[in-house]
Amino acid sequence: MYKPIVNKPLNIGDRFNVAFPDGIPLNSNVDKSKTALGITYAEMMAPRNSILALSSVPIIEDKYNSKDYAHIQPFKIIKGVTSGMIANELLREDGYKYKKLLVTPESFPKIIEAAKSIRKLKWLYNDFFLFLDESHCYAVEAFREDILNPFKFIEHFKNVSMGSATPFPYSHPRFNRLENYKITYKEKFGVVTLINNEHPQSVMMHFIKNPDMFPGRVHVFFASVTATAKLINTSGITEVMVACNCDKKNMVNLGEAIKYYVEQPSEKDFKKFNFYTSRYNEGWDLIDDSTATMIFLTDKAIPHTLGGIQFKGFQCVGRLRSKPDNKPNKIYHITNNLELGDMKSIEEIQKIRLYNANAHIRQFNEHKIACKNDGQVDLELLLPVIKNYTDLNNGKAYLNLDKLDQQSCAQYCRETYNNAETIKSAWEKCNYDVEEIKFSIPVIVHERKSSATINKEIVDHIKELRINPSAYIFDNAANLLKHYRQDYNILIDAIELLGIEKIEQLKYSNNDMKAQLIEQSNKNVDAQLRLLIGNTFDLNGEYTNKEIKVKLQGLYDQLNIRKPDGSRKIAKASDLNNFNMFELDEGKVKDEKGKWQHGLKVLRINYTIANAA
Repeated sequence: MYKPIVNKPLNIGDRFNVAFPDGIPLNSNVDKSKTALGITYAEMMAPRNSILALSSVPIIEDKYNSKDYAHIQPFKIIKGVTSGMIANELLREDGYKYKKLLVTPESFPKIIEAAKSIRKLKWLYNDFFLFLDESHCYAVEAFREDILNPFKFIEHFKNVSMGSATPFPYSHPRFNRLENYKITYKEKFGVVTLINNEHPQSVMMHFIKNPDMFPGRVHVFFASVTATAKLINTSGITEVMVACNCDKKNMVNLGEAIKYYVEQPSEKDFKKFNFYTSRYNEGWDLIDDSTATMIFLTDKAIPHTLGGIQFKGFQCVGRLRSKPDNKPNKIYHITNNLELGDMKSIEEIQKIRLYNANAHIRQFNEHKIACKNDGQVDLELLLPVIKNYTDLNNGKAYLNLDKLDQQSCAQYCRETYNNAETIKSAWEKCNYDVEEIKFSIPVIVHERKSSATINKEIVDHIKELRINPSAYIFDNAANLLKHYRQDYNILIDAIELLGIEKIEQLKYSNNDMKAQLIEQSNKNVDAQLRLLIGNTFDLNGEYTNKEIKVKLQGLYDQLNIRKPDGSRKIAKASDLNNFNMFELDEGKVKDEKGKWQHGLKVLRINYTIANAA
């Protein structure tokens, strides 16, 4: 179990050297709790030979090309760099005093091969400090076939350390010798605005079509090239950049949006909207200013986009590098949820998976022996079950704890999205405050529901809107209420005239609400006015503006309707439209003399008190 040692809390702007002035401790596991802390910088500057296993090529390129490290002469080891080239670097005696090898996890074995080829393996293991940066990636990125390569060799290194702002509690005993540290802070990192909506991509489309909502650039982390391309192509946006891995599949999936593609994004490439796949969630510096908006977009309809908040989510919103404190203008997490129960802790998940894995492996090996003894053909039907957490040697399965950790991590990340509360809790555990806002009131589903059930759902939505209006900052809720007035006019009149408590007493019955509205019309001026208006204007009737004004004025005077200051209310023809009782067509109509005048035609009568009688 991960039991961190808590150091003295830091200020939000402190760097890694404040917590560890002597650099990364030997044989340590550092939970730095915050991105952009300078732990990689500390090791690059440390006076010792180092192997820095960095999680991706963009991170390596970022460090390799940085002016900060030019005098250090780092050596990058990525695809295309051979063990022979590495051997030459290890033997090179000119230049900087210490070796700084930057390597992806996949290329790590080439270092071992190079040292072997020049008989320097013992020197490598004893003299080089191995630092596994972004150490969570070995559990999180199981889709990378050779991501676990460094784990095969770390037991041989005399000095190994690992660090991450989002560490994972690995199970293998090799990690027991590491001393655990956790850096804490005196204040929160900021506020995450959570928009939990059934259709998160619709929310994103709204954002794209309303760029004036954002004072600066918008950086969107969305792990689907295909869905990103659809958002871009459907919206027609041109002020956009897309950063993803340069492979054939991604290029095909981008389609027409390929013209907005950038492989190694920098400030000069940024547009109003900038999309990044998970390759760019961590480890690189996004140089922008404090007007930038950071968005983590996830959608259960595309399961692989549900990146763990405690890993991918936290990492991506921490990419920004801006003065003075790297805080953006706004952080959004736009998502939906799985509508499930509480999530299990990572320790619970690991325990359950370990038990089941051992049971499956035992069954697999016993079946192998039985097939051999009985002379039967083994169809290996159990192999798909166990292959993701085992190694096979001469047909026998052996548990691989590192692979099992990857499976546990995947489940843990997925369960983060069980419900709205688990999502919120995950962000809070990352030291963020969370504000929840609603994109809209949920759309009512009519199928197989009584009118009373539908009425109750609408009332519940309206109650929520009244109780928590600040949570509905978009126009969508108000627009949906306009549709409610058209489609559920009995209910809306009842809400306005009778009140929600009375509707609840009537058990949301349309017939009972009608009866109560008629009774209320005898003592409620507004209801009486609606009744009179309903009896004054006829379906398909055509009225000049002057006629409408005269008729309404007569009704106002009859009911003694006054303005707020007590003076006589003066009627206007446009008042008729404000009652929402009719569907009206504005145009020219004939007056009593047969001349064409500006006026209105009644196309449809919506619900009125008169209809209820």
